[in-house]
Amino acid sequence: MFTRLRYVLLLILFFTEIYLCFFYVRPVGILGNSIRILFFHVPAAWTSVISFMISLFFSLRYIKTKNSVSAEKAVIVSAAGLFLLIAASVSGAIWAKSAWNSFWNWDVRQTSIAVLILIYVAFFSIRLSVKNNRSRDMISSVYLIFSSFAVPFFVFIAPRQYESLHPDLVSDGINSILSGGRVIQVLVFSILYFSWLYFEIINHIFRTRKNEF
Repeated sequence: MFTRLRYVLLLILFFTEIYLCFFYVRPVGILGNSIRILFFHVPAAWTSVISFMISLFFSLRYIKTKNSVSAEKAVIVSAAGLFLLIAASVSGAIWAKSAWNSFWNWDVRQTSIAVLILIYVAFFSIRLSVKNNRSRDMISSVYLIFSSFAVPFFVFIAPRQYESLHPDLVSDGINSILSGGRVIQVLVFSILYFSWLYFEIINHIFRTRKNEF
């Protein structure tokens, strides 16, 4: 009963998200309607970081317990993180086309995210190449631990070391396009909604695959 109520609430919040993004928020300055991409781009990037941090947790748990379930869960959340990272990159490219007249500008944030995507694509390539289950889980866990430490560097640290066309939500936000009250409200709502949706989907995958672990 409680699970069904959660799903109903998520559905209601989904339609609320659509309304807020496309009807509540007005076009902003020279960005116009492209500002609406923000409400999907930022949550995708945010939940990808969450996903990679969860993969760090399960990888460390595997190193400690040697329980293959933890290794499998680390792989699942890493796959989700990679998907979300690609979604953030694609949505960012679409926004870049509108704002900078080019999908790809070799901006430091675009480049750092591209490097991060390659790191996790390499992870799945390496994992598929190892046949022994125990060796595969150990190599995967060690790789994911080091990769997880690379995430904050490429997402938060490296982009701030160079000039970037990309607005900084932390240092620029108050005095930029985000200063609009409705934009901030919907952005916060979107981040919270997509975070909850992410956890519901991951928990659902864990439950449905419980017998396979």
